[in-house]
Amino acid sequence: MGIIRNLIVFCLLLAVILLLSGCNALVSPTEAPTALPAQTGEANATPASTVKIPNLAGTDEESAKTALLAKGLIPIVRYEESDSVQEGVVIRTEPGPGSKAEEDTKVTIVVAVKPSTPTPTPPPTPTPEPTPVAIPQGQLYLRDGNYVYFGSYPQSEVTDQSLKTALTSIAGPTSDWTSYDYYINGQASDFMVYKDVSYEGEKYRGVFFSEYRPSETIYGAHYFQEENDYYTNTIYWFRFEPVKWRILSESKGYVFLLSELILDVQDYHYSEDRITYDKSHIREWLNNNFCDTAFTSEEKNIIKTTVVDNSYNSGRDYHLALADDATYDTDCPDTNDKVFLLSYNDATNSNYGFKNFEKKDSSRIKTQTAYAKAQGAQKGYDCWWIRNPFFAERAEYISDGGLYNNQPVYFTRGGVVPALHLAISND
Repeated sequence: MGIIRNLIVFCLLLAVILLLSGCNALVSPTEAPTALPAQTGEANATPASTVKIPNLAGTDEESAKTALLAKGLIPIVRYEESDSVQEGVVIRTEPGPGSKAEEDTKVTIVVAVKPSTPTPTPPPTPTPEPTPVAIPQGQLYLRDGNYVYFGSYPQSEVTDQSLKTALTSIAGPTSDWTSYDYYINGQASDFMVYKDVSYEGEKYRGVFFSEYRPSETIYGAHYFQEENDYYTNTIYWFRFEPVKWRILSESKGYVFLLSELILDVQDYHYSEDRITYDKSHIREWLNNNFCDTAFTSEEKNIIKTTVVDNSYNSGRDYHLALADDATYDTDCPDTNDKVFLLSYNDATNSNYGFKNFEKKDSSRIKTQTAYAKAQGAQKGYDCWWIRNPFFAERAEYISDGGLYNNQPVYFTRGGVVPALHLAISND
């Protein structure tokens, strides 16, 4: 009994001790264990060594690589063209000499190589002088499909310097050349002259002007020659070439021809007057200056004298009158001419291949020759006169895109596109 009692007492004491231990845990949490200090590196690690990059400029590539390897550096080679350093020799290092670097650092060795020889650019091939269509000897014209080559007129510019020098030498002083008698401020003047010269079987025209030709005969207006790269006090040469004519119609041994190019520029009339075609300066110029320049006596003989319709209903005014019952005094007596300008009716005649003026028409679009540009054609504006006057001191013309327009008669920018009837053989 004593043993049992002692055992019970022991168990009760043990239970009390365990109970007291649990209460302490609830009241005061167990402290976290103290962490060990973190190690920042091995206690006995050896710091990396640094070296100075040597001056290797002037050494060869292999020696430079060996020197860097001996210092524990890694050589990287890059080649650079040089005119001053011999091929295979080190120009520099990157980083440069004296710089500090840790072992196993990459160092670039820049080694010289010969500059590559560029492929020489061949000198530009000179543009050959254009070869115009030649009318066979003994023939007065050449027919080519819907075109006829007939007569000749200065057109393309001579660019060969030796030829220009020879022509200028033959031509003599410009003071002896022929005046165009162009107008400045309403007065004919000698500021622009020309000279025709034959050389080695070809014919050329020299052009010289001491002042720019105004775009109007009355007022000191714009100057288009300079815009076309033709300048004062310089001699320019132009080659006489066969005139290319488009066939508009053919009947009874004659072809109705229209120049394919704007051959010249002239005023319709040189004064600020209300003028009709029969009294206009351009009609006189066509049948004298142009005819005498473009055709020989034999060629003139096969040009038909045409009765030119200058009636009221040949021009646009007639069509306006039909629309608004207006009346303009634009008609004049018919004229008998070798060469003439198209009328409004001609330029809209579908039988000649033209459209009406409500639409652009490529068949009415013409291009200026170099000679026309030197005479003062407006750059980028390929307009050309037709023969019908308009109201006041204006006349009609074809503008850009082949459309209709009108402008003052004293404008000198109007292109000349002649027309004529030519007797032609059916052989």
